[in-house]
Amino acid sequence: MRSYSSCVTRPSHTDLGVMPRASRASWKAVNDPFVMKAWAKTYPENKHVKFFADGAGKYTHALGLELDLSEKGLGVRSRRYALLVNDLAVKVANIESEGEFTVSGADEILKAL
Repeated sequence: MRSYSSCVTRPSHTDLGVMPRASRASWKAVNDPFVMKAWAKTYPENKHVKFFADGAGKYTHALGLELDLSEKGLGVRSRRYALLVNDLAVKVANIESEGEFTVSGADEILKAL
């Protein structure tokens, strides 16, 4: 089973198009479930992508992808990344450098599918 997981500021319509090539697609954010539910509703055409909240950042911490923005008043957040997982093994981990958006978009994951 192929799975595409991403932590992005906002998934693009290109990202939503990954689903036909992956068994599952999900987006995670260090945010509360109410925000994630509202965010998912902004994509009424989406029937496949799941939105997950990581309110306390425990999943993010377990991956080692936390980003401490406390000095900017934002607390601990998540670095931007995209993972391609096959049979519970990470096959591709595209992790952005701080402030960049070059390797975690759907176009980069599509190259690996």
